[in-house]
Amino acid sequence: MLNDDRANPLNSETPPAGRRPPAGVVIALFAVSSALLFCARLFVNVRGDWTPIWHLALEVVFFGLPWALYYQFRPESRSFSRLSAAPKLRTCIAAAIAALVGLEYLAGLNTLWLALLLRLGVSLETIRGWMAISLDYNSVLTELLIAAAAPALFEELLYRGLLLPSLERYGIGRAAVISGALFALMHLSLPGLPAQLMIGVPLAMLALASDSLILPMIYHFTHNASAIIFNNLVRYGAADIQYETFSRETMLTASIQTAVSLVLWALLMRVVLLSALRGRGERLAGEESPDRIERIPRGITAVIILLILLMSAVYAWQFIALT
Repeated sequence: MLNDDRANPLNSETPPAGRRPPAGVVIALFAVSSALLFCARLFVNVRGDWTPIWHLALEVVFFGLPWALYYQFRPESRSFSRLSAAPKLRTCIAAAIAALVGLEYLAGLNTLWLALLLRLGVSLETIRGWMAISLDYNSVLTELLIAAAAPALFEELLYRGLLLPSLERYGIGRAAVISGALFALMHLSLPGLPAQLMIGVPLAMLALASDSLILPMIYHFTHNASAIIFNNLVRYGAADIQYETFSRETMLTASIQTAVSLVLWALLMRVVLLSALRGRGERLAGEESPDRIERIPRGITAVIILLILLMSAVYAWQFIALT
């Protein structure tokens, strides 16, 4: 990546990059938005009125709105929003295929995770309840719009379009891991925690490699949409899959499924990332890290650790309440 205050040396006509979003401001904005989101979710759960409209409203207000407000009042940072570049069509198709394969290995990982929770004291009835939870979307199309398209748009705007670029000054590896971890933990879903952790960093890698939000949006949408379609097939009997027991045979099958599909997914992701880099004229090929990597300030480190601890406490509370 290029230094914040320099033009691209490979292209003399490239305008100055503008000012990178300051991490302190973005982290503070993220913390406030996260706290309000948690309160809103708690309010909706207490009322027992968790509807698709609520789901869509939370996506817009707590993910899309902070991104829009920041870039509205900080126009000098808009060049870092990653909305101007468009990957090639073949790269987008490859990303969608990688998401489908990734869902397969995450399904196996999820089975192993649920089996672990069962051994740790979570009841089988609770696990069955998790698998059966579904909002009344009235139609699959509505569900795809609210539970697949909306998160793919608004969550990517906040996490990969604002949080990620604000952290890149500390190294793209750290930025990818921190933004991916916060993305996963913010879902506050104990049964889905491993899958969210394993998808957050790849989404950041796609954004970094392509310098565009289009690839992570496509991957995110394909992942959610294929999960929705699969769940609807199971719900209506088109697939004979039941979470009745976690036998030794089930665990062995899930382990093989996870291992094989993980290897295939990793190979596909390599192809996608290399294709994305080539599509950008290999601007990042010789720049594995920024020109100048800064040390993360103690204040920002403290806030990030505090956020992670608070969200981890919510997961711990969920586990204790269910055992």
